[in-house]
Amino acid sequence: MKKPFLAIFILLIILLGLYAFKTEPEAKNYQYLIANVDDDELEDVYVSIDGKEFKHLDFEKQSKGESDLNPIINLIHQYENEGWELVEILDENGSFYMKKEIN
Repeated sequence: MKKPFLAIFILLIILLGLYAFKTEPEAKNYQYLIANVDDDELEDVYVSIDGKEFKHLDFEKQSKGESDLNPIINLIHQYENEGWELVEILDENGSFYMKKEIN
């Protein structure tokens, strides 16, 4: 009767020991991108990337009116193809926020 109890007790101690020394997963590091669409005509789109890069884009000629956000959707797809992940659409003009994991 003592042998099964002892075996279970030793197994429990081993499992608790393994759990206690379990390593924490590495914290993930990200780059961040914010695109600010300044007006309905998509004339002024400002993209800030990780506090290091800034771009001014003009999609007015590609847009078919103030309700046509296809150029912004295409820009989102372009960044997604580069490894960025869309986090949130920030407003009705199409401003958005993305992140990308750094290895």
